Order: sequence, then C-alpha cells, then structure tokens
Amino acid sequence: MESKNTAKDRIWFAQLLRGLACLVVVYSHLAWGYWLEHENLKLANLVVPLDPLPEMPPHIDFHMRHSINHMTPGGLGVSTFFLISGFVIPISLEKYRTRGFLLARWFRIFPVFWTTLSINCLALYWYWSVNGNGFPYNLSTILANAGLVAPQLQLRWVDSVSWTLALEVQFYILCAAMYSLGLFRTWKGVLSTAGVLSLLSFSIGSYYNSAFILGNVQYWPLCILGNDLCYLIYMLVGTCFYRFYKQEWSLRTSVLMTLAILGLWYLPTSNHLMQAQHFPATRRTYIASYFCFGFFYLFRGYIPYVRPLNFLANISYPLYLVHPVIGYMILTTALRQGLTAYPAIAIAFISTFLLAVAIHYLVEERFNQLGKRLAERLRPRPTNSKISETETHVVFCQGTIQTPEEKQPLRMS
Repeated sequence: MESKNTAKDRIWFAQLLRGLACLVVVYSHLAWGYWLEHENLKLANLVVPLDPLPEMPPHIDFHMRHSINHMTPGGLGVSTFFLISGFVIPISLEKYRTRGFLLARWFRIFPVFWTTLSINCLALYWYWSVNGNGFPYNLSTILANAGLVAPQLQLRWVDSVSWTLALEVQFYILCAAMYSLGLFRTWKGVLSTAGVLSLLSFSIGSYYNSAFILGNVQYWPLCILGNDLCYLIYMLVGTCFYRFYKQEWSLRTSVLMTLAILGLWYLPTSNHLMQAQHFPATRRTYIASYFCFGFFYLFRGYIPYVRPLNFLANISYPLYLVHPVIGYMILTTALRQGLTAYPAIAIAFISTFLLAVAIHYLVEERFNQLGKRLAERLRPRPTNSKISETETHVVFCQGTIQTPEEKQPLRMS
C-alpha cells in the first residue's frame, strides 16, 4: 500500500536515493578507502600515516575479494548523485529559467562549499601544527579550490570530493546553455548534445594523451576537460528519465535514449589515460547505478516515506563535503589512542554527522531560502495563474521537494 507522502510526491524516490547515496560515499571513505589507500591519504596531506596500520575491519576482506576491479561503493554513490542531478535539475531550470536558475544554484552550492572549505582548512592547520608540520596548502591552492579550478591549475584538491562538485557546476552551465538554445526538451537536442560532447571528449583523449604522458602542462586543462565531459554525458541519462516522467517522451524513446547516451558515455572512457586505471571498474559501477536508479524509478509509487532518511538527504550536501577531511583526522586520532576500527569509524561518522547538521541549519537553509527568493524575482510571471497539476519543484543535493497538491509541502531542506 502506498504511503500518503509517496502517493502525493512521486519524486520521493530521488530524495531517498540521495540520502542512501551519501551514506554509501561516507561508508566508502571512512570504512573502506581509508584502510586500502592509507598511504595515499598521507600523500594528499590529509593525515599522518599510522605505522603500522591497525588491523583492518573484517568487512575489508569482502571488498578485497568482490569489489576491487569490479565495482566501487564510492563510485556507486557518486554515479547515483549524477543521475539524480540529471533528473531533477531540469525541473528547477524550467521553473526559474536561465538567469534565475543559475542564481539559485550559486546560492545552493557556494556558501556551503566555502563554509566547509574554511572548516577543513582550519582543521588541517590545527592538525598539522599539532603533528609538527606546517599547513600543507598555500593561498593560491585555497583560492583555486574555492573556485573549483584546482586541477586545471595543476593544484591539489583540499577536499577529495570537490571534483564532483566541479562537475555539478559544469552540468548546471551545460543545462542552461541547452535550455537557451532550445536543445533541452527534445530527444534530438539531448542526443545531439551528448554526441558532440562524446566526440569532443574522444578527440581530446586521442590527441592529448601524449601530452599527459610527457607532462606537458600547457595541455593539462584540455586533458581535464576531456575527462570531465565523460561524466557530463552520463548525467544526461537522468534527464532522459525526467522527460519520461513528465510524459514528454514515450517509453520507447526514453529507453532508446538512455541506451544511446550510455553508449556515447562509454566510448570516450576508454580513451583517457588520466583515469585509465579506474575506468574499467567505473564503467561497471556506473552501469550498475543506471539499473539501480531505474529500479527505484520503476517502483517509486511503492516506496514508503521514511523521516530519518529524509533528514539524512536534507543534510547530505554538507555531510558529503565535511566527512573526508574531518572524518579522516578524527579516525586517525581515535586509532592512535588505541581504539579498534569499528568504534573509531563510529566516532568519525557521528562527529561529521553532527557538524553537517549544524552547517545545514546555520548556513545551508538560510542561503537556500535567499537564493530562492532572488531567483523568484527573476522568474517570468505565468500568464495563467492556475498551477499545473504536474508542476513540481525539486532541488538536488541542497534543496526541497514540493508538490502543489499539498497545502503544507513536504520539507526536504
């Protein structure tokens, strides 16, 4: 039997997936990647390595045997985020139009991101001061991170998950451009856009891989662009689901389009040496995420509303940003104090969870509301005051899900 909320809000499945995807990513970093890539964390200036590393938790062996080189839990969570973004961003864009959409997105993304970046930098400064080393980043690196352009300038990310945020911003710009050019609603427009991106990405991989091998830094931004385009193509798969959800495309068109765009995404992934060691597992993981998303979409009307998962989804954006840096430091400190793996992981998760809750209420909600009010001023006034029964507003990763059917809409932020 359908729940009351589910019956009124069929996009609850996307909110649910958002919360679950965030949990998977946090698990991937704190309970999986920390143990398997411990030395890399030192190279990234995140922690002082433990020598010897305490005994790995038992579940790591399962991943060693079944996940490595097959699928990665972090990739599953991230790819789900990408599909959700492709699904819900068109709703916000078509509500606010280009200028209002970009303004609202700025207020959704950057205030929280800059807050967490500041917290991470302060934590790293304290951590490395206590451990006898100086702060590992200069002002140029911090500013490049704040602008989400660190790789293009051959600089490190302070927070290892920021690369996905940079892709989100690129996708917003892509969607706004498609909307302005009239390419956003028709299957021909979406397919042609994906085709151009695929050809461009493949060409960059073909002609500039040698630059990557030889370390020719003048071509590095192009190599980064070619790599990023692969992910932007994948996000358009979620847009195809949305067009079917809105009944703008037939089932046949939607299925063929998702498969075609997956093919256009798959083609250039084999042609970029930057991610050559990761793409085999990435392909399997992203394809699995496609089927997982499709399963949740298919049964969206039967998924019950779960308040704790709704709250988790609401704080998923700040939690996603604070858990790697802060979580790694807390986890390392707890292990140094003699705690075993699972209590240390629990302390790291609870600490970052509480920090994310504080950021959500003190920063995210306030700037979200401000961005919505400003975007509303730029929104064209409808000629018909009656709201369409299918009009919905959904904001991915930092926002709300509302349906006009409810006098008191379901809060998602």
